[in-house]
Amino acid sequence: LKRQFQYSPVYHLHTLCSNRLRDEEKTYRTNFSQLGTIHNHLLDSLYVKKKITNHKYKDTKWKIVTLVRDPIQRNASAFFQTLNLHGKNLGFTDKIKHGKDPNLISEMTDYFISKFDHTRPFNWFDVELKKYFGIDVLAAGFPREKGYGIFHGETADALVIRLEDLNYCAPEAFYEFTGIKNFHLENQQVSGKKYYSKVYKEFLNQIKFSESFLNQIYDTRFTETFYTQAEIDRFRAKWAK
Repeated sequence: LKRQFQYSPVYHLHTLCSNRLRDEEKTYRTNFSQLGTIHNHLLDSLYVKKKITNHKYKDTKWKIVTLVRDPIQRNASAFFQTLNLHGKNLGFTDKIKHGKDPNLISEMTDYFISKFDHTRPFNWFDVELKKYFGIDVLAAGFPREKGYGIFHGETADALVIRLEDLNYCAPEAFYEFTGIKNFHLENQQVSGKKYYSKVYKEFLNQIKFSESFLNQIYDTRFTETFYTQAEIDRFRAKWAK
């Protein structure tokens, strides 16, 4: 997108929510001596939030692109991607790099199930798109057969794509949303190239969840909006004990 829109700003944001931004900024400040950097998505989020709060670009109509995926797969990915923030204090990062702890997968599984925030995907659309741009994706409904949906608000339009369908529907979706022809994807966040790739694969292969936990994840408005019952049943079968 940045190459296609060289003369227009393209931002990478995770959140505009004040509480979440405050928590993320605090986490980065606490771990800065170890990280030595602050991810661009936080800087972009702070910048755009300030512009919106101060009513800058009030005549601008934003173009928003966001993805959804199986909530458990999404949370597992987020858990590993943020290990350098919370995993350092728990010892997970060092244990992964040293590769000598036979209990590592079990310890990470216990933490992921009991401590990780699994609810964040469920309220993201209300907390972010609905609150700041007036786009109520969950109320509008999602065209599951297409794999993507385009939603319109007064100050923004949003393209929502299911990650499971991204490879085949991206060219059509981005053409309809932006007018870009022959759009193609480039993989940048590839878990197989990261230091935790082996452990991540083992983690996904081993982790299983109770029926009550799966009910909390899949008997939700979010999941039922984006996935058919048959697709939800396949997710359940994949993760069930």
